[in-house]
Amino acid sequence: MSAADASRPTTHARAPADGAREPSVVVLTTEGGCMRPWIWPGGRLHVQRCTAEELRLGDIAVWFNGHSLVSHRVVWTSSDRSFRTRPDLRAAVDAPASDHELLGRAVRFERGRVSYRLDGRLAGALGRCIARGDGFLPRVAAALARAKRMLRAWR
Repeated sequence: MSAADASRPTTHARAPADGAREPSVVVLTTEGGCMRPWIWPGGRLHVQRCTAEELRLGDIAVWFNGHSLVSHRVVWTSSDRSFRTRPDLRAAVDAPASDHELLGRAVRFERGRVSYRLDGRLAGALGRCIARGDGFLPRVAAALARAKRMLRAWR
């Protein structure tokens, strides 16, 4: 699970266009590895506040699961303002989350000198493919883990 460290969030000084006092983008430190290659541990995840109605299939939603902030791919949305997510490297879908648990949508990731958008055209198209997928990435990750174990045993 790619969780953001809620104890040290930093925010942009930029205010939303509608004049609200709450910042529109929050920057969180990441941990966990189930959203690789998109989100890596020790990076900074820029989260744009939004509602569940504004989430799209393939977005990376950041929401509070009762214990920590979670960053997973949106695989299902509903008109009742709920949504379901799944980590990219696992096939299991998370329990439904609702609008009041949602912090927002991940729009950028930074780690060291590397920085890229998560809400651009290419990232959006790939995210939708992953969200509709049949668990291809989890199978690839499992195969790579098996190969790694075999190489270690062979040495």
